[in-house]
Amino acid sequence: MIQADPDTRWILLRTKRKAFQVMLGCLILLGTGCVMEPKIAPIPSLQQILTRKYIMTWETPSNVPTTCPTEDSKSALAQARMARLFCSPTASAYYRDALTYSLYALNSPASCSACAHEPSTLIKLHNESLEGLLLATGFGIGQDARLATKKLEKLGFQISCSDGFMNEFEPDELWPANGFMTIEVKDPAREKGLGLPLIVYRKPRPRDGIVPEMFFPPHWKFAATAVARLVKSDDGQGVVPVIELIDPLETDHVRVGDLKIPLAKDFTTPVISLLSHSGYRNKAIQGLMWPSSLTNEEGVTLVHPYRPGRIPLVLIHGLGCSPRIMADIANSVHADPVLRQRYQVMIVYYTTGDTILQDAAVIRRAFHSMRSHYDPSHTDTAWDNTVVLGHSLGGPIARLLTSHSDQKIEQTLFTRSWDELVMRETIRQASEPAIFFEPVSEINRVIYLTATMRGSRIADQVEARALSAVLPRRKLLELFHTEIIENNGIDAFQPEYRNRVPSSIDNQSPESPILAVTNNLRLKDGLNSHSIQANLTPMLPRQLSTDGLVPFKSSLIDEAVSQVVLPVQDHFCTHDRRTLNEIARILNENRAE
Repeated sequence: MIQADPDTRWILLRTKRKAFQVMLGCLILLGTGCVMEPKIAPIPSLQQILTRKYIMTWETPSNVPTTCPTEDSKSALAQARMARLFCSPTASAYYRDALTYSLYALNSPASCSACAHEPSTLIKLHNESLEGLLLATGFGIGQDARLATKKLEKLGFQISCSDGFMNEFEPDELWPANGFMTIEVKDPAREKGLGLPLIVYRKPRPRDGIVPEMFFPPHWKFAATAVARLVKSDDGQGVVPVIELIDPLETDHVRVGDLKIPLAKDFTTPVISLLSHSGYRNKAIQGLMWPSSLTNEEGVTLVHPYRPGRIPLVLIHGLGCSPRIMADIANSVHADPVLRQRYQVMIVYYTTGDTILQDAAVIRRAFHSMRSHYDPSHTDTAWDNTVVLGHSLGGPIARLLTSHSDQKIEQTLFTRSWDELVMRETIRQASEPAIFFEPVSEINRVIYLTATMRGSRIADQVEARALSAVLPRRKLLELFHTEIIENNGIDAFQPEYRNRVPSSIDNQSPESPILAVTNNLRLKDGLNSHSIQANLTPMLPRQLSTDGLVPFKSSLIDEAVSQVVLPVQDHFCTHDRRTLNEIARILNENRAE
């Protein structure tokens, strides 16, 4: 057998290492490292029909409740199913009757005591009749909720919203959540009870600087639960049926008649649909390759309608990625009964082709705008315990949000003081927040998740350098760069920035001056930092290990009050059970303090 000489073996090892780094570099630069997020899929309607246990009784329901409204409800429900199966227009009327009878049975369970009907039977009849009525009147994917509401009103049912749950807007579509199945979800957060869990869908609107549109995701989907009730009529002489949309993050039980019944909930399907099926995958690549095309979608947005008294948890994604990588984290917070009562999840989207200074300025401005809108008097102390989680490139951005600039950014970029530079006032005002800033006072705690604090050599590889060279910069940054050179000369910039504005890929190089100064900025007093690192090479000494993209020594947070290392895990560990458990521990610690 031919033995390779030591030099040849060394060359082969270096070649393999280089090929491995190129492959990993392509993964992060093309955003394919973020494909492990959970997903949902529609359940075929035929499958829904075949998997349900129908009670096919054929008694014709009367128009008034009989001595046993439960039996009337069963009869009407059976006829409604058959009518719907054959696309008969009478299906909605039968569902209406079935739901009305079930409401009478729930409000007067004593009338059914002779038949020994359990509350679970009444709840099931209510839920199935309500679902059938909503679908038969036109609620669902692609169906205008306003038109369906009018059809529902003709059948005698009004739709209302509890406690100003959606007082800032009107939903465009309502989708029954049980029409979808979830895939690769760590903590499916669903609870049985009274009501029909819904996905409330709101189509994109113009949102560039428009309040409160700028705080809503472009394709917003969130959880609600529909419950039918009998309420007193306006004249007080009788009762009328209404369908109420209830916030499942606020309400655990509903009272119907003398019964206190748990509310049915599905937190998982809406949040997975929002983060994994709202175009964020394409926006991840588009935001990296053409950052100017998505500037109107940048900022901090709500996952669920705003709730006063809840601590903001702000999730910042990394390079070439998007909020979709945070789906498991958002879902795990909603799955925890304690955390969902104390926190409200906010997601950040930013175009990752820009410099991290500009990204941090965008997020800082958006966060301040959100608090000014929802808490203008700054009396809600929950805001002052804000937790920020930064994954990958989100780590250095989180550091910028919690640091004092102290003229260090100015000195890193320019050879002269900021006041000496000549430029138009509009350019100065637009650029200044990225160079001079104070910590966001509301942020009390930062979680660094496989953060690229000291960069990665992958950013120095040939393919990364080539991509950075051709990436277009944000128009404002290009204009700023040109303005400084034309009015002050090219030597006004430090040598590293004389040819072109740096990209986020440049900011991820271990040799990046911006990344170096970010790590040396003065932090906010009293800030609590936590570190979660991944170790894909546990066979190596820890200081030499890596998560596949970022070396251990790069993601190490010196000032962290807690550090967790995940063995045999890669850089994209937002879905890992150990990651979710550690985040929950930190959030509970923040809540207790």
